[in-house]
Formats: sequence, C-alpha cells, structure tokens
Amino acid sequence: MTKQPCEVVVMHILPSIRAELAKKLVEDGHSQQQVSEILNVTPAAISQYLSGKRGYEIDFDKDVSEEIGKAAGNIKNMNEKNEEYDKLFTFSEICGVCHHIRESESFCIMEDKHEVSLDDCDECRLHTVCNC
Repeated sequence: MTKQPCEVVVMHILPSIRAELAKKLVEDGHSQQQVSEILNVTPAAISQYLSGKRGYEIDFDKDVSEEIGKAAGNIKNMNEKNEEYDKLFTFSEICGVCHHIRESESFCIMEDKHEVSLDDCDECRLHTVCNC
C-alpha cells in the first residue's frame, strides 16, 4: 500500500530523530526523566529509544547525524539557561532537522523503503507536500 510522505515522516523519521536526540542528551548528562520533559514524550518512550525498541530503523548519514548533534547541543544550551524546558525551542530544533532531511537525499531513500508514491524526483518532492 502506498503511503503519503507525511505518514513516513511521522511513523519513521520523527521517532528516529527523537531516538538520536534522546541518546545524545543522555550522553550529555541529562536523566531519562529530563529528556522526556525536553522532548515532550513519556519516560517509557525515552527508555524504548535508548534500548533500541523504538526509533531504531533509520541509520542517518553523517550529515544528518551532525545536524541532530547540533540540535542536541542547542537544546542543552537553551535548557541550561532557563529554569523550565522550552518546548517550542525543542520543537523548532526537531523541525530544523526534519527540514534538513527533506532537503537531502535521505528522504528519497525512505520513499523507496516505505513505498511512498510521488511523481518526478527531479527535486525533493517532499517540499510541496509537507512543511514543518
């Protein structure tokens, strides 16, 4: 069955971004509880991200991994400056990574893997369909 591009983003890309962010934030010294608050997901979701039970199916290329690392650093720095976690800032950082993926060839690989059907691949086809 053919999936819409947004479905692939929500079902596969977003969980993988969150999993990588969770790993990096825990490596930077945050507790799983803090990371769940930062990413606005349950502590159980963080546990599953860290154990590889959720968000594990995409191996991001070096460029995307670096973007996720930058986002994690930005989130960490923002949260060190504020007493409360800035969820909108976190959402913005996640959307930035997603936007980066949409502009790279990574999404075309996801399209093939998850049978997303769109016309011509002369340019990133997701731009006209999904926008964070």
